[in-house]
Amino acid sequence: MGDHLHFIFLFLLLESFTGVSAVVDFTCITKPRIDIDSDDTYIAAYLHGSDAELSFARTTFTRTGTDTDNPPAKLELPSNRSLETPQSSEGDQISILRLPADGGKTRIGAFACKATRDDINIGTVIMSKNADFLPTRVSQTVYPGDAVNLTVTARDPARANTRWRKDGGAVHPDRNDHLYFDFNNTAFSNGGVYEVHLARERSQGNQALMRLIVRAVGINRFGQSGSFRCDSPELGGGPTCAGMLFCLTDPYGCSCAAGYQGIDCNERCLTTPSYATTQG
Repeated sequence: MGDHLHFIFLFLLLESFTGVSAVVDFTCITKPRIDIDSDDTYIAAYLHGSDAELSFARTTFTRTGTDTDNPPAKLELPSNRSLETPQSSEGDQISILRLPADGGKTRIGAFACKATRDDINIGTVIMSKNADFLPTRVSQTVYPGDAVNLTVTARDPARANTRWRKDGGAVHPDRNDHLYFDFNNTAFSNGGVYEVHLARERSQGNQALMRLIVRAVGINRFGQSGSFRCDSPELGGGPTCAGMLFCLTDPYGCSCAAGYQGIDCNERCLTTPSYATTQG
C-alpha cells in the first residue's frame, strides 16, 4: 500500500504542474510517508525555463514543528535541515532540502516548493508511516459544485476518536469520531489542507494529511485560466465538453475532458478522476 500511495502521489504532483506554461516547468518531489525515527527524507524542487529563486516553506500549522504555539508567530521549516543546489548540465535550477532522521516529527506536515519570481507555489505533505490514519487520497482536485468525500482508514479500528481540521484551524466538532468528511456541493472556499488526528494526540506527528484543490474554473471550460468555453459557437455550441479531445504540450499529450472516456470521448466515466488536467 505504501509503494502504491507513493506512486500515485508523485503522479499527481508531476501531472498537475508540468506545463504550467509553455516555457516554465516546475516540479516538487518528496516522499509522502516516512518513519519518524529512522528515515532521512527530502523536499526537492526542479525548475526548467526560468531563473526564479527556489525556496521551501511550511504552509500549515500541525503542531509538529519546532514552534508549538497556536498559532505560531512564524511557521518554521523542520529542524536540522540542510540545503543542496546541485548543478544541472541543462542549465536547470535544482534545490533539495535535506531532512535527516534526527529532525524527527518536525518533518511531518504540509509544505511548499516555491519559485518566487514566477509566483508559483506547489503544495505537498509528509506523513508518518506509523500514522494513526491513512488517507484514501493524498490529493484531490475537483470543480465547484462537485460532491467530494475525504476518507481515512484507522490503523487501529478501536481508536477512531478522530478530530478534523482544515488549514491548521479549529476542530470541526460535527466531524468528531468520523472517518470521512463529505461535501455535497463543494465551494472554492472548501479547498485547503485537511488534517485528521486522534483526540489530544495531535502533537505526536501521527495525523493524516490530505489536500483538496478546488479549481477556480467552472465546469465545461478549458485552458489554464479557464478562459475558454466548450459551448462556444466556433466549437459547435454543445452544452458540455463531451466529444472533444484536449491536447496539451508534450509530454502530456491528449485526453478526453474530465468525466469522459472512449475513442470518441463521449462515454461518461463511472467516477471522475481527481487528477484530470483538462477541464470538462
